[in-house]
Amino acid sequence: LPLNDFVSGNTPKTWREDVFTQHFFKRYSDWHSVRNKRFKYAVFYAEKGGPVELLFDLEKDPTEFNNLASNPEYATVLSDLRKRTEHYRSAYPKSEKKKNSINNYIESFTWA
Repeated sequence: LPLNDFVSGNTPKTWREDVFTQHFFKRYSDWHSVRNKRFKYAVFYAEKGGPVELLFDLEKDPTEFNNLASNPEYATVLSDLRKRTEHYRSAYPKSEKKKNSINNYIESFTWA
């Protein structure tokens, strides 16, 4: 894709419309998230009492104070983003080797 096309907003139709992140840290709970233009979904797995889900409407709540995960009005959005998260988790499986090297790197710092 030529840079001029990209700057002009002519992005390929095949580009995905969301971003997937995953975090594996020894000090914090493992979590995954999917974000698109309007919503952000995250799930923390190692919390007591099972997974904790977060869902934010970034248009209505850009500071992410109102967790909508239990709001029935957003059940369809929640379901869709759960599916996207599982899709990405399958596409990018957890790598113990990477996890351990990242944890070793982080632990090399002195935290105040």
